[in-house]
Amino acid sequence: LLGILLALAGSISEGIYLGIGRIMRIKHSLRSYIVPVYGVAAVISILSLKLFTKYTLFGYPPITWLYLFLLALVPMMMGHTVMNYLMRFFRAITVTSSFLAEPIIASLLAIYFLGEIPDMLTIVGMIITISGVFMVLIGESSFQD
Repeated sequence: LLGILLALAGSISEGIYLGIGRIMRIKHSLRSYIVPVYGVAAVISILSLKLFTKYTLFGYPPITWLYLFLLALVPMMMGHTVMNYLMRFFRAITVTSSFLAEPIIASLLAIYFLGEIPDMLTIVGMIITISGVFMVLIGESSFQD
């Protein structure tokens, strides 16, 4: 039940984030938007860590900090920054639907670099997901015409 409630809270938060982001990105530059948003997200994340988990921010070896930094820099900062940039030019549904392709791309990279072959059910899910993304992108192009 807790997992379901957390997923629901995350979905609601993401919807609010994207709705506000779409409006704000029309009026503000990317930098003036993402600096306060990422700052607030960092504070909320740290407070949530402290209030709702037994974990701490201290006592980790340097290699762990390097991995955490890379996780924050590459997928989060770059991915969310691209998403926020695109929000100025496209509808929120188009931007967010496009990001559904990310785990599929990661899976294809895992096949190439790690030799990890997904099972048949996963492949079917990937095909359905990519088909949905293409449908949204086609709808966006006809929406903009």
